[in-house]
Amino acid sequence: MIDCSRVIQASSSLGAYQLTPLHIKSIARQPDSSVNCDRISFCPHNACTHTENLRHIYNFSRCGTAPRFLCELAPYFDARCDVIWPKPCALKSTGEGYQGKNEVDDRVISLAEIARALKAFDSKPKVREEGSVCRAIMILLEEDALAKDYSGTNPVYFTDVAMNWIAQHYQHVLYSGPSIDREDDGGMTPNHRTFLHNDMQTISELVFPNPKASAGLYRLHLQLMNLRSDAVPSRPFLTSLA
Repeated sequence: MIDCSRVIQASSSLGAYQLTPLHIKSIARQPDSSVNCDRISFCPHNACTHTENLRHIYNFSRCGTAPRFLCELAPYFDARCDVIWPKPCALKSTGEGYQGKNEVDDRVISLAEIARALKAFDSKPKVREEGSVCRAIMILLEEDALAKDYSGTNPVYFTDVAMNWIAQHYQHVLYSGPSIDREDDGGMTPNHRTFLHNDMQTISELVFPNPKASAGLYRLHLQLMNLRSDAVPSRPFLTSLA
C-alpha cells in the first residue's frame, strides 16, 4: 500500500493560515522518570493530513440539526480512486472562474486540466447517483512534496467549474494543498460549499504527494482518527487496481 499522509512530528515545517504550529513537549522525560510522556497540541487544518465533512462549514446559529461528526459515521472509507497530477495555470488563462475573492494571476486547477490528466489513463467517471459505486479523486501537485508554511503564499486552488464537476462525480476529494479554496476567499469558501452537501462527503487536504502514487486507478482506504471535531487527522492509503 502507498501511504499518502504526512507524518505528525515536532520537526515539521508544515503550516497554513497563520494558525499556531504543531507543538510537542515532553512533560516526563527526566533522568528519574520511569516513562516518557509527550504533550501534543495542534490544529489539523495546518499541521497534518486531515479530513473534513459538512460540519466544517455548518452554521450552527442559522441551521437546524447539525451534521454528524466523521467519527460517528465510520472509522474509515473505502472507494475507487482516480489519482491525477495536474499542472496549475493562471486563472485568466482558463476561461473559468471562481466565486470568491480572486485575482487573474492566481494559480488554479481547471476543469480542462483535470480532464486532460484523467484522459492520460482513460478514466471516464460517471455522474454520481444514489447507490452507485463510491468514488474518490486524489489531486496531487509536485510542488507540495516538501512540507512548508503556506501562510500568505496564496496556494493553488480550484476553479468553480472544476469543483462543480468533481462534486457531480465523486464522494471524496483528496488534495495535496492546504485548501480546495483560495487562501483569502473573502470568507465565502465557495468550493467547500459546492462539494459538501451531506455528512458522508469528505474533503481531505494536505495529503502527501507520494511519488509512488503515479497517475491511475487505485483502491483508497481512508483511515480517520476517532475524534469529535470539524476536521480529523487522517491517513489515506492507496492500492493499485491497474
